[in-house]
Amino acid sequence: IAFGDSAVVSSLNSEGGLIWLTLRDADRPEEGALTLVFSQSPLRLRQWLVTDAQRLTTEITLYNIETNITLDPHLFVYDERERRNNRLP
Repeated sequence: IAFGDSAVVSSLNSEGGLIWLTLRDADRPEEGALTLVFSQSPLRLRQWLVTDAQRLTTEITLYNIETNITLDPHLFVYDERERRNNRLP
């Protein structure tokens, strides 16, 4: 989902200590949506859901969140050659 400059909030709900914020592309709402789920107290991102144009949803939930830790910067480097070398036959 690419929102560009036309992202709009299509819904905002609060229930059971959670805030649900759904964004869509105003120019192409049929292409899907991104829903961010936050805990209210403290305010933290807990989950996100991506719904694509086929209405299939991928859900990511964060557990055992650790903050203020140092991560190896190489964890965030994308290497296309490595991806190709690790393909299954």
